[in-house]
Amino acid sequence: MIFPDEALEVLRRLEEAGYEAWFVGGAVRDRVLGREAADVDITTSATPSEIETVFAGERTLDVGKSFGTIRVVMPQAVYEVTTYRAERNYIDGRHPETVEYSRHIEDDLKRRDFTMNAMAWHPERGLLDLYGGRQDLAAGLLRAVGVAAERMEEDGLRMLRAVRFASRFAMKLEPSLRKAIIDQHTQIERISVERCYEELERMLTEGHPDRAVDLLAETGLWEALFPELPAANVSRPLLCAVADDAASRWAAVGSGNRTLRTREVEENTSAEREAGAKERAKRMTEILHRFKASTKRSSDVRLLLEARAEALPQTLPEARKWQGEHPKDTRRILQFLAEISPVLYPEGAWRTKTLERITHTSALIDIIEESHLPISIKDLAIRGEDLLALGMKPGKRVGTMLLYLLDQVIEEKLENTTSRLCEAARRKLEEGENG
Repeated sequence: MIFPDEALEVLRRLEEAGYEAWFVGGAVRDRVLGREAADVDITTSATPSEIETVFAGERTLDVGKSFGTIRVVMPQAVYEVTTYRAERNYIDGRHPETVEYSRHIEDDLKRRDFTMNAMAWHPERGLLDLYGGRQDLAAGLLRAVGVAAERMEEDGLRMLRAVRFASRFAMKLEPSLRKAIIDQHTQIERISVERCYEELERMLTEGHPDRAVDLLAETGLWEALFPELPAANVSRPLLCAVADDAASRWAAVGSGNRTLRTREVEENTSAEREAGAKERAKRMTEILHRFKASTKRSSDVRLLLEARAEALPQTLPEARKWQGEHPKDTRRILQFLAEISPVLYPEGAWRTKTLERITHTSALIDIIEESHLPISIKDLAIRGEDLLALGMKPGKRVGTMLLYLLDQVIEEKLENTTSRLCEAARRKLEEGENG
């Protein structure tokens, strides 16, 4: 297996100090699969204090010292180095009551969740695979280490990790693991919503989100996590059609499972479309709030869902106003609409018409960006102090005047030059005084 030279250096320094050390977990799994290892974790016989002593010349971070983990900051990456440990009595279905350090890697591997994550590798000793992880990977089977029911009972989050791994790597849940999740699925309610959200977002974005939703539904986890949103109402094709960023995937979850015929679309009024979009956005925002997602994530998802009801601008002035309202989001909105339209509108005529409108709007945005056309107050060749110099008093009227001038520029009724804008402002002020 190939690991970064820097990671090998961390391993070597631990062993030169008299301790045993192995690469472990996901990094080993990914290398067995022939994939790049994202994060390289190391397990060792050294205690946390001993790890800190070995790397006294580097910066170390005590991120989980009570659980045996020290982060070692090297020039190119940060490595989690964890003491061999055995865990006892998971009293809250998530955290062990006690952590016992060990000098034997076998104790550490047997506490891990799945066989594919319980492999270790050393550049000289080779692969240590006590539970058949490599064989299970080859067979496409996700199997728990030891008794599946016990592993899930120890830590309920492992149920979501099982779904995430099975969907990401296109694996089947081993029968006893599947049964354990089904039997214990309601225990997911004991796990913090933040940790559940983290796992859910990863399974939506790491690959095969359709398979993830199916597995969540089949095991009962979906109903436990999303009582207000039946899994049957989530379009699997839509999930796979949109980009794999989190906002797009969550918006796809909240978009519904209905395809629309041409007649139905044409008969719906804009008010009905807007009401439907706002209702979907409201429901999804409430779900994300319950999971304590960031405000930005919620607002991004709401933006995409509400965009389904927006009439896309088809003239240059309209496009400039639209981009002024969403200066950083027009591209992502257009991309999202282009991705979902073929799924939502199966009939060729309406789908073609919709995609043509998206393409035309995109072309208008190109013109705006390439020509640097003004779209907001900050793009005007005039500032608030210029208006004060004309005799305006500080206050809301200054902002109102700037908005008026921007509208005149966007409508191409006024050149965006200081002289023209000042002249128009002076004329507007005189009109107000005479009125």
